[in-house]
Amino acid sequence: MTPTEIDIKHKAKYYALLKEYDRVCYLLDRANENGNNIHPDYNTLALRDVAKLYAKYAALYNAQHEYHAVIAGALFDFMGWLTSRPKRIILSSVDDASPAVDAIKDFAKMRGLSLDDAKVQDWQDILKLMETEK
Repeated sequence: MTPTEIDIKHKAKYYALLKEYDRVCYLLDRANENGNNIHPDYNTLALRDVAKLYAKYAALYNAQHEYHAVIAGALFDFMGWLTSRPKRIILSSVDDASPAVDAIKDFAKMRGLSLDDAKVQDWQDILKLMETEK
């Protein structure tokens, strides 16, 4: 991965963690305001730090699930589109690959998806990295 891709990945994680931390702090504050008092021994900076740590791991886990779901959705969407076309294409190790590339280009155009600088291997690397961070 390039430094820019790593920076983007970390910024996305940072904003997700920050959002979750803010949500936990908001819920703690709302609990106190609504009379659902949290015992003072538990409403501490330490509890908020634990909530922050929990939020970090929850965000990593949820992000991994979301990446898997998005990739799976794209695959099913493409195959649904591909199997609804009247034009037949044959894919095998002995056939020309250009019809498959043309189909990908047509699908991407239909969905407004840019294929410029496609990261063919990167999505696998990112998912592997997320598995090791759990």
